[in-house]
Amino acid sequence: MAQPPRIKIDYDKCVGSRLCTAIAPKVFQLNQDGQAAVANAQGDALDVIQTAAEACPVSAITIEQANKGKQ
Repeated sequence: MAQPPRIKIDYDKCVGSRLCTAIAPKVFQLNQDGQAAVANAQGDALDVIQTAAEACPVSAITIEQANKGKQ
């Protein structure tokens, strides 16, 4: 079984645009500060998670796959 990706959010960059929550709502939600948070790293397919990360207007989301490094 594949390990879930590591999803990291840079809270110094995150502006709460909500694009990630719109694209991958099973993975991302907004926290009490109105910034993105990971609700379930396995909530959607990796390509959907990557699309959500790429849609971030300030590049606050990075994804690391087991044994593959940052993307």
